[in-house]
Amino acid sequence: MVAAPADSNIVGAMMRSDPGHPIAVFSGNTRVDLAMFGEQDTGPYAILEQNLPIQLWGTEYVGLNAPALLDDLQGSWQIVASQPNTVVDVEYSGTIDFLGMPGTPFMMNDGDVVSFTSTNGGDNGGDFVIVANKPVGVMNYVRGRHHEMEDDISVGAAMISVAPSDRLRNNYIIFWPEGERGWLGVGRPIQMPVSFNGQNIVPQSVTALWMASDWEAATWEFDPGVTRISADEDFAAKVVLTLDGYVSWSSEWGIGYLPGLRTD
Repeated sequence: MVAAPADSNIVGAMMRSDPGHPIAVFSGNTRVDLAMFGEQDTGPYAILEQNLPIQLWGTEYVGLNAPALLDDLQGSWQIVASQPNTVVDVEYSGTIDFLGMPGTPFMMNDGDVVSFTSTNGGDNGGDFVIVANKPVGVMNYVRGRHHEMEDDISVGAAMISVAPSDRLRNNYIIFWPEGERGWLGVGRPIQMPVSFNGQNIVPQSVTALWMASDWEAATWEFDPGVTRISADEDFAAKVVLTLDGYVSWSSEWGIGYLPGLRTD
């Protein structure tokens, strides 16, 4: 294992290995402050995620915010380019406040990184579509908040790799460890049944999604265990876990992950 020095910033750096020796790359930090995305935060938090290799990057992404553990905590995003003259744009319906994003469309070169936050504009929950003329990588962050004496609420942050739209699946395996509270966020065609171990369960919340009027975001909360989720069509999925639930002052960390993607 090779790790970057604690005081280094290698965001946007390219890592390669020879074809006969594939490698896995993880990003994260034991103390990260998400205030760098445009809003004041009360970090730091511990985050960790496995990076998707460039071969699995794409030119279109579903900008589905991970399930928010508190209503006022919006998602943050990073887009990274690996080729020169990469043009990136976002598409959405209604109103979204993008904090930190340059005017769209914008140009990126190899190694460039754009970090921003998408917030609820009143008629859109902050969801959108990312389109580019060349493959890009996308990461989603769940905003956290430390224990506050006024409301006794603490939420851990999370870092989640995003799969391009042409690599979404119609089935995933979801893991919930014992002692944690888990949330599943899904982007799906409106009212498309999603089965959990063969049973259709009604989501706890449903909102309109992106620029497409025939898609929606749905959220479920589940008990610990292993669950297979499946549907007739491909859909986006994200998992967020927090220790003890989000009303515990000790819960100042969280875990989020991409439950799967198509690799063929």
